[in-house]
Amino acid sequence: MKIDYLFRKPKFPVICSIGDILITAKSEAEFQRRIDKVNLTPDMSYNIVDSTGEGWEFYTNKLYIIPALRRKWSKKRLIQTYNDSQNCQSAGITYSEKSLSSKRFEKVFADIVALVEQSQ
Repeated sequence: MKIDYLFRKPKFPVICSIGDILITAKSEAEFQRRIDKVNLTPDMSYNIVDSTGEGWEFYTNKLYIIPALRRKWSKKRLIQTYNDSQNCQSAGITYSEKSLSSKRFEKVFADIVALVEQSQ
């Protein structure tokens, strides 16, 4: 099934948290392909963060993505989500939470996308 977007679309690339697994995608088509390979629980919602730090929710019952009520992700939340993921455990590489004030969100996001892609 095709994924629909309500109101507007996220800015790709995105990181989607499905349980303790993270999935990255640089385009809508890539997101669709990667989601098709994952066993999704019916009637669940999963968190997505886009490249601007905006939060989104992916609902499996009708396969649609909407902006989340919790709008912005912090650098710390993004890092903790990665460090708690199965991707991090299998790669054995954690992302440091030190010196966050000197790093821009875009840099942290790009680093984590690269780490997740290594483990996909």
